Amino acid sequence: DVFNFANLLNSSWGAVYSNPFDYNLINFEGYQADGTTPQFSFDEDRLGLERFNISNRVSRWRARVGLRYTFR
Repeated sequence: DVFNFANLLNSSWGAVYSNPFDYNLINFEGYQADGTTPQFSFDEDRLGLERFNISNRVSRWRARVGLRYTFR
């Protein structure tokens, strides 16, 4: 079995992108005057490609070889 076959053909194919846990697309600004409605801000400038990390371990191609022996 070969997993991530595209990466086996070309190292730039089959890359798996992930969003790091410490990256915030929205910011909590506080609550409105009623004290229960949250307010958030959003900055479109933070939508660049730097918000993604390429997961090196998952992006690599992998192969698995199995062997079965049957006793009679």
